[in-house]
Amino acid sequence: MPIDSPQRARFFDAVIIIVMAVGSLYMIARVALQPRHPADGVAVVFAPWTNGASALVHAVSAGARFVRYGKRPFIVVVVPDVADYESRAFGEGALLVVDPQALSACLSVLP
Repeated sequence: MPIDSPQRARFFDAVIIIVMAVGSLYMIARVALQPRHPADGVAVVFAPWTNGASALVHAVSAGARFVRYGKRPFIVVVVPDVADYESRAFGEGALLVVDPQALSACLSVLP
């Protein structure tokens, strides 16, 4: 297949569109689900393949106290002990730090 083939160009266009769509959804979720009162607790979401023990260790080591697991083991609800917890959690590998009530409303339709 030549380098400038139309199929290759369409493939790269599709990849760019998919990346932009996923990135946009991520940014919308990150802004819309932002915790309103972080001192009351936040839900820390890690990658779906993260086991519960690892998620707990990373969420707590960023500077928080464990409250409970979310609907899935890669979601941990914690109460932050430090003001910059959100940035620390992202440094520990969190994908999202969100309002636990908003997240539970979003996940209530899942089995």
